[in-house]
Amino acid sequence: MRDPERISKVLAQIERIWRANPDWRFGQLFVNALEGNDVPYYIEDDVLLARLITLEQATRGD
Repeated sequence: MRDPERISKVLAQIERIWRANPDWRFGQLFVNALEGNDVPYYIEDDVLLARLITLEQATRGD
């Protein structure tokens, strides 16, 4: 069974990014987190979380 805690971690990261970029639509946020031609259906949650963290850092200028 997958760790249920992953849900709150991923959603919290999405919220942080979205609040920092309120003019983005959700689709923009999600596509910006993807790399290349990834099919979202196959991305594991830990990989998505890492990409969201990278996106947050990039949009903050870290």
